[in-house]
Amino acid sequence: MPKPDFKARNLKYLLGMADKVADGGATNEYGAHTLVKLIALASYSYQFCNIVNGKKTRAMGYDGSVYVDLFAGPGLVKIAGKPDLVAGSPIAADSGGRFDLAVFVEKQKKKAEALYRRMEALLPQEKFEVVEGDCNEKIEEVATLISKRFSKPVILAFVDPEGLDINIKTLDVLSKRFPSVDFIVNVTEGMGRVQSTIKDGETKNRPKFERFVGDALSSLFLNDIDPAHQSTAYKELVLPTLGRPLSSTIPVYFRGDHLLYTLIFCTRESETGSPWIKIWEYIAEKLRGCEEATMENLLDAVTGRTETLDFYSS
Repeated sequence: MPKPDFKARNLKYLLGMADKVADGGATNEYGAHTLVKLIALASYSYQFCNIVNGKKTRAMGYDGSVYVDLFAGPGLVKIAGKPDLVAGSPIAADSGGRFDLAVFVEKQKKKAEALYRRMEALLPQEKFEVVEGDCNEKIEEVATLISKRFSKPVILAFVDPEGLDINIKTLDVLSKRFPSVDFIVNVTEGMGRVQSTIKDGETKNRPKFERFVGDALSSLFLNDIDPAHQSTAYKELVLPTLGRPLSSTIPVYFRGDHLLYTLIFCTRESETGSPWIKIWEYIAEKLRGCEEATMENLLDAVTGRTETLDFYSS
């Protein structure tokens, strides 16, 4: 029997985990395009833990696998225009308890409380922490929570802000405190729109933009980089300042060339080659080119609302 397609297999997982904790409480609502990043995160997290929790990695002195979600949300996502709930990023990454510790940061009290309740139903309490507040203000607390538990952890940090709500200095704290950390950063196409408004004379968003790219690069972004190329420039100029020069992207489109967001993975170099980038590239190959309609059709097929979509690999 053919093996279920990569996207369908992971989407079924996201739907199944959502069913386990659906309680009528707070959710985030996004279009079907969000399924691309959730599938990528779920798949990468699984492979990440396979390596970090293995005997070879532990023999090298690494003593913990840690997941950090800086914009965690309530743990469940409602797909706009559909009746479906899927696991949000905290559950997509760590519902199996494969990480030794997960730290979730959520600014809104109602969503933080909903997330705690749902994670408590899935994991032992010692396996996770929910930090209520702005991640840019709470990042030292997050780093301290990790340092108290582990001396040499390997960390996966998922950064999925609304717009430009992450400061590059926040990510730099994790990068400097912990040598072994991978980042998955979501950059929306709205970055280019914000840049355009600033160039047109609007000053309201300038401080946020400058914190997003960093003071040293803000003039370059505002004066020399085309708004259409902002996410590429962010990958090539901003993220390498974290000391993670290996990177790969998954652009996600509404349809055609209407870019919605770019999922950027960055990791450290290794003398023996990076297994991390190889895993991400495998995932990226499966997901690149997926548009909003592609994911809507997949969702309808997996949930049995349509019968014609072939989601089995050859």
